[in-house]
Amino acid sequence: MHSFLLSLCPPKAPLFVMGHSMGGGQLLTYIFHPESPFNDPKQTRPDLSGAMVYSPLIALHPSTRPSMLKVTLGRLAGRLFPHRQLYSPVNASLVSRDPQVCTDYVTDELCHDTGTLEGLAGMLDRGLWLEAIATGRAQPYAHAEGDVAETARRALPPMWFCHGDDDQVNLYDATKQFAETVTTVRDKTFRQYEGGYHRLHAEPEGMKDQFATDVTEWILEKCPAWGNSTAATSGGGSGSYTSEAGSGNRSNNNNGGGSVVAQGEEVSNIKNPAEDDDNARTRADRTQGTKMKTEADEKDKAATMMINKSKL
Repeated sequence: MHSFLLSLCPPKAPLFVMGHSMGGGQLLTYIFHPESPFNDPKQTRPDLSGAMVYSPLIALHPSTRPSMLKVTLGRLAGRLFPHRQLYSPVNASLVSRDPQVCTDYVTDELCHDTGTLEGLAGMLDRGLWLEAIATGRAQPYAHAEGDVAETARRALPPMWFCHGDDDQVNLYDATKQFAETVTTVRDKTFRQYEGGYHRLHAEPEGMKDQFATDVTEWILEKCPAWGNSTAATSGGGSGSYTSEAGSGNRSNNNNGGGSVVAQGEEVSNIKNPAEDDDNARTRADRTQGTKMKTEADEKDKAATMMINKSKL
């Protein structure tokens, strides 16, 4: 992730990174863990305009959470047999309240139910560390000292957390607690989606549309020079924290999850006014060129007619 983000810097447009489910846990670990390259003073830090996580894997829901014995054995097995694969199917009905989304999840050939023991161990380690932060048993930058820790805190990007409160894959309360606990983030927003399942981007009854609107508005709010924002969220300012409840009608290591990197206009169709001016000038030039070509063609036709008449 670090190398990829650096390949986009310096960004030509505001740069945002988003993580869902396991990808959300990976993104939080990348930003907050003291051993992450993001917090290494000897390395260049990506210039992020914002970081967004939704339904992140901080803690599994009690109904899907393995026992501590399984967790311990899984971490040990991951070190002894890192490439051994494990079959661990997910209850597809927990993904979304939309039955068609659940069916598509099962039939999607790219959405499989296996993973390596090493991948499982890494997921468990990240989850245990993030959950410790959420419950106050650990602190970000706990091993960093002096100026290094303070520099890391000052450079944290604005953050947007959200979770459906009926997610039965990853625990809603853990995300809310984490957002409240990380006081090092000076600009953060937490968004609750009432009745939302795990995949907020695929929830029915208007929730997926509301989710897309909330994401777009928050992005626009964090880069006002690229567009006018009508954002409902208000993270702005040093030390600010907004917690919001969304509306919605109630009716793994295979969590789905992933990270998405988005740059400005590619996400929200944000337009640069200067580019609009250039486009307008280009269209005008093309129109003028077409007009001149048409006039030249008419003159050629007239000259041809005169030649033909002279031959007669």
